[in-house]
Amino acid sequence: MRKKVIEVTWQDIECAAGWHEEDHKPLPILKSVGLLVRKGDPLTIASTYDKENKRWADVNKFPKGCVLGIREIEVIEV
Repeated sequence: MRKKVIEVTWQDIECAAGWHEEDHKPLPILKSVGLLVRKGDPLTIASTYDKENKRWADVNKFPKGCVLGIREIEVIEV
């Protein structure tokens, strides 16, 4: 099976319990790299594919609203 290796640029979310003053600090912009599992919503990448058992490992799912960009790095055989 051929899969794309991609770099996802995404904006993190933040959550804090309790009462807080309004905070104007920007949310972090991050990058993750992995095998493209699903391009829909959520965008899904994984670090490893087990061909024998047809299973993914170390899966990350990104809601569409958090994804700022996708860059294809290469296509590999898994």
